[in-house]
Amino acid sequence: MKLIRQKGLEYAYFALLAYFMILMIILQFNFLTLSALDVLYILTALTICTVFICMVIAAKKY
Repeated sequence: MKLIRQKGLEYAYFALLAYFMILMIILQFNFLTLSALDVLYILTALTICTVFICMVIAAKKY
């Protein structure tokens, strides 16, 4: 159980880093204009979904 949790959070960590980088690029070059609240909503939703999906993937793999 500890291995599944560790691997799941490790996968989620790298996925979230990718999300942050993509979102920063989008906002930096003004491809999309978002308010701060919209950015927080997007990041919260992506974080919740990513963590749970990574846990499921890790549980099936290990």
